[in-house]
Amino acid sequence: MPSLKPMGVWLTAALLAGCAGEKVHLRSPTLSEHPPQRVAVLPFLITMKYHGDRADAMPAEHQLGREVLRQTFYHNFAVLGYEDVPLATVDAALAALGSPTPQQLGQRLGVDAVITGEITRIQSSSTLVYTGTAFEVILRMVDTRNGETLWQTRVKEAEEGGLLLQKGQAADFVKDQARSHQDRVMFQRAADVVARRALRKLPNPARTLAQAQSAAQAAVGHATKPRLAVLPFTAEQAGWLKAAGEMRAVVAATLHEGAFELIEPRDVEVVAQALWGTSSPTTNQLQSLARQLRADLLLQGTATQYGRTYLLVHSQVSAGLQLALIDPQTGATVWEDEESRTRRAGLLKIPTGLQSIALSPIKGLKGKHLKRVGTHVARELAEAMVQAPEVQRYLHTSTAQQSP
Repeated sequence: MPSLKPMGVWLTAALLAGCAGEKVHLRSPTLSEHPPQRVAVLPFLITMKYHGDRADAMPAEHQLGREVLRQTFYHNFAVLGYEDVPLATVDAALAALGSPTPQQLGQRLGVDAVITGEITRIQSSSTLVYTGTAFEVILRMVDTRNGETLWQTRVKEAEEGGLLLQKGQAADFVKDQARSHQDRVMFQRAADVVARRALRKLPNPARTLAQAQSAAQAAVGHATKPRLAVLPFTAEQAGWLKAAGEMRAVVAATLHEGAFELIEPRDVEVVAQALWGTSSPTTNQLQSLARQLRADLLLQGTATQYGRTYLLVHSQVSAGLQLALIDPQTGATVWEDEESRTRRAGLLKIPTGLQSIALSPIKGLKGKHLKRVGTHVARELAEAMVQAPEVQRYLHTSTAQQSP
C-alpha cells in the first residue's frame, strides 16, 4: 500500500479537513447535476493517534484492516454506475507521481473524481469467548478539476463475534466462533457494513439503454475473460425482493475483478427492464439480453429465505439464496446451487443471567444480524460458484479458445 507521502499535500489536506463543526453528511448539487463518470478510490489513511507501545509503529492488524476496508468499499462501489479504476492502477500512478496535484492525478488516471478515506478509529480485540472490531471512517468524493468535495459521509461500525454475541448472551455458529478470531474475517464483516451504509448515501448514476449497448459494443475484442451479466434477482416472496437486490449487490461485488469480466449491473438492469420489465424472462429474451450486452454467461438468483423469527425465549434470523449460471447460447445450466444459513439466540443458546434470558430474543438478533447472514450467504455462494469443478472446466475451455 502506498504511504501517506506519495499522495501529496493536497490529498493530506483533504483527508484532514474533518474537524469540529463539519457536516457529517454532505452532497454537492454538482454531484446530481453533473456526476463524474470515471472515479478512482485512493488508499485509505489511518489518522487516529497511537499511544504507548503503538506510538511508533502502526499495528500490523490495523494495516490489514485498512486494506480490507478499502478493497471492500472499492468492490461495492465498482458495481454502481460509475466507471472505476483498478486499485493496482491507482497505486502505481501514485507511486510514479510522488506528490500529485488534483489535476495531475486526474490526468494521469483519466478520472473526474477520486474517493478518499480517513479512518479515525480502528480497533480489534480478541479473547477466548469474545471478539470485537470497529471502524470509524470519513469518506469523500473530490473533484479532480477544482478540488471541490462532491460527497462526504461518516460511518461508524462495531462488529462483535465469538462465543458471545453480546455481553452475557450466547449465540450459535460453532464454525463462526473459530473464524471470528481471524483478523481478516472480523475486519471483513465490519467493512461490509461500512461499505453498505456509506454507499446508500452516494447517488447511483442512471444509465440509458443506448449507453448500456454502447458500453457493450466498446468491450468487443477487449475482453480477456468470459463476460458475465448478473441478472436482477427474484424472490420466492414479494417481501424479500429488497433483500434479493441486496444479495445481488454482494454477489456482484464478490465476483468483481475475479474469474469473469463483470458487466455493469446497471447496464444489465436497464436492458432487462426494456426486455421483460417485472415479468419472468423467456429464453428468447435472455438470449436478446446476452446479444445486446455481449454476455457469455448469465447469472440468475432467487432469494429462497429471508427474515427473523421471534419466540418467547428464542429468536433466529435466516437467509437463503439460489444461483444458476446459464449459457445463453444453448440455454444449458453450467452450474447451480443453493445455500441458506440461520443464526439463533435466546434460551436455547444458553444466555447467562436472567436479564439475558428475557431480552436475548429481542436484543440479540436485530436487522444488522439478518443483513450479515444474507451477506455471508451471497458471498460464500458466489465464491463456491467460481471454485465449482464445472465452472472451472468452462473457464479453462473458454481461455483455451481465446488463446491464439
